Amino acid sequence: MREKSLYLKIADHLRELILNGDLRPSTKLSQRIIAKQYNVSKKTAYDALAVLEAEGLVASSPRSGTIVSNNPWLLLKDGDTPDWKNYLEKGQQTPSKDKIFGLMTDLSSNRKIHVSGPRVGADFGYASVISKAMPHVMKRLEKTNDLNQINIKGLDSLRETLSVRLEKYGINVTAEEILITTGMSESLAIITRAFLCTGMTFIHDTPSLLNSMQLIHSSGVNIVRVPLDSYGMMIEPLTKALKNSFLPIVYINPANQYPTGISYSKTRRDKIMSMCTYAKVPVLENDMLREFWLDKPHPMPMKAFDKGGLVIYIGCTIGVNIGFKLSWIVASRNIIRRLVDVKTQYDINTNTFLQITADELFKNGYYDEFIENSRPLFLETLERAYAVIEKYLGAFIQPLQKRYSYYIWVTFVENIDTIKIYEECRDIMFLPGYFFDNTDLHGLHLAPFADTIENFEEAVKVIASSAAKFMKS
Repeated sequence: MREKSLYLKIADHLRELILNGDLRPSTKLSQRIIAKQYNVSKKTAYDALAVLEAEGLVASSPRSGTIVSNNPWLLLKDGDTPDWKNYLEKGQQTPSKDKIFGLMTDLSSNRKIHVSGPRVGADFGYASVISKAMPHVMKRLEKTNDLNQINIKGLDSLRETLSVRLEKYGINVTAEEILITTGMSESLAIITRAFLCTGMTFIHDTPSLLNSMQLIHSSGVNIVRVPLDSYGMMIEPLTKALKNSFLPIVYINPANQYPTGISYSKTRRDKIMSMCTYAKVPVLENDMLREFWLDKPHPMPMKAFDKGGLVIYIGCTIGVNIGFKLSWIVASRNIIRRLVDVKTQYDINTNTFLQITADELFKNGYYDEFIENSRPLFLETLERAYAVIEKYLGAFIQPLQKRYSYYIWVTFVENIDTIKIYEECRDIMFLPGYFFDNTDLHGLHLAPFADTIENFEEAVKVIASSAAKFMKS
C-alpha cells in the first residue's frame, strides 16, 4: 500500500491537536513555525493547512493569517456528538416501515412510467385547461390585492365559490364553514392534530392509503381496519368495531375508494350514516374524487344528510402530477375554528396563487368543462386498460371485477408476490398491495389515467414478464 504523503500525516496530527483542545479556537498557525517544527518545507506546511481549511477546522485571511476555527460544531469529536439514533427513535412521529418509505420516495422519483396514484396524464389536457384560466388570474392580480390577502381559512372568494358549488351536492354551508388546505394529506394532518389522541379508536376501510400515513399511527389511537366488499365498508365488522370502541371516529372514502376504485352504494352509505348517527360517532368523509365519475354520478355525499354536525367533509381538486393540489374541509364553525387554530400554530399557509387559480377555474366553468369533455376519453382509456390487463396478466391474476372507476385493483394468484415484482421493475412506478395493507402480498393498484395508454400497456407488459418468472419459480 502506498505510504501516506507527509503533508497528510502533518494534517492528521494537527487535526488531533485541534479536536483534543490542545490547539484552542483562534490559535494562530504559522506556516514557518509548522515547517520548522516538523522539519519540512513551507510548501508541505501550506498543503497540510489547506487540508484542514477544506474541513473547516482552520480559517485563513490575508490580514490575520491562519487560525483555528471558532465554530464549535466543527470541533466536536465523534464521542461528543449526541446519540441521534436514540433521539430519532423517541420522536413523536412514528417512522415509516422501510418498504413503505421506499415506495413513497419512488412516487416522486424519475421512474419512466407512472401507473399508480391520483394523477392525470398529459393526454387528457388538464394543464391546458388551467392555462385557460391564467388570463383571468393575471387580470385579477392587476386589479385586486388578492395575492397579499392572508386568511388562514383560505381566500375569501374561493370559499364563497365553494359554498355555492357544494350546494349541487346537497351540502349547504357558508364560507365560514370551509377551510382551504394544500391537499388531502395536509387536511388529514390538521384534523389529526386537532382531534386524535391516545386511547381513541380510528376506524377506516381497508385496503387504504392510511396504512402508509404514519400521522394517524403517531397520534396514539387504536386503529381498527374494516374490510370492503363490492358495496363499501362491510357492516358486520363495522358494527363490532363501534360496539367495542372508546371515542371512535369513522373514516370513509366512498367515491372511487383509494386504492380499490370501489364506490359505496347509496344503501351502504345510508346504513353507515344511520349507525353513526345513532351511536353519535363522528364521520370523516374523504370525497376527493366526487366529481370524477364515468358511467353514472356518485350518490350524494354523507355530508348532505348530516343534520347534527356529525360529518367532517374533505374535497379536493385533481391533477397532483402537475402540482395543482388544493383541498377543502367542511365542518361546523366550532370545528373549523379549532382546525384554524392548529393551522395557525403550525404556521401552515396555503398558496394564494393556487387558490386564485382554482377560484377562476370554478367560476368560469373551466374545471367542469374539463371533467365533462374528458369523460368519453376516460371511458375509452379505461376499456383499453382492462383489455390490456386481461391480455397480459389474465393468466396470473384472479378474475377481474370491472368497475367504471378511477382505479383498478388487481389480485395475483397466491405464489406471486407483488413486492418482489415491484423490486424487479425498476422503471415502472406502481403500488403493490403492501402499501395499502401490510398483510397484502398479492394486490396491485393501477391508475390507467396516470400516463398515456401506450405507457400503461408497456408497464403492464413489464409487470407480466416479471410475474411469469415468479410463476415458474
